Amino acid sequence: MLSARQIKRQRSKSQILTTGGINEYYIESADFQKLVNLFNKASNKKVTASFLNSLFTKRELVDATRRILIAKMLLSNTSYEDIQNQIHTCKNTISLIKKNLYNKDDTLRNLIIDTYGLSATELYLKRRLQKGK
Repeated sequence: MLSARQIKRQRSKSQILTTGGINEYYIESADFQKLVNLFNKASNKKVTASFLNSLFTKRELVDATRRILIAKMLLSNTSYEDIQNQIHTCKNTISLIKKNLYNKDDTLRNLIIDTYGLSATELYLKRRLQKGK
């Protein structure tokens, strides 16, 4: 016989899992895709801003904005210590964002570079010089 915890953990591979405290939350990939489609339907900045303010709490918006700033700082070769002092975040959050910046999917990195007008070549050269290569 399966325990309540084992039953709770059974899910399809198409579900996305997140944990919050002692709870686990699941969404189907199709439901996530619907959220993406809603973002795509936002026709201009005013509609997008209204949509974000309607959907997310102020804390969630602040967290997302801080993560974008951390990504920008990482791309500009700001040290973890400087990021921690300026953004007041932990190393784990910085590390997670760095991992996502340099994974196979360049989407986050490209969006940050385009949004902040960072030169991809300049960023590459800075990283190489910092590594001593």
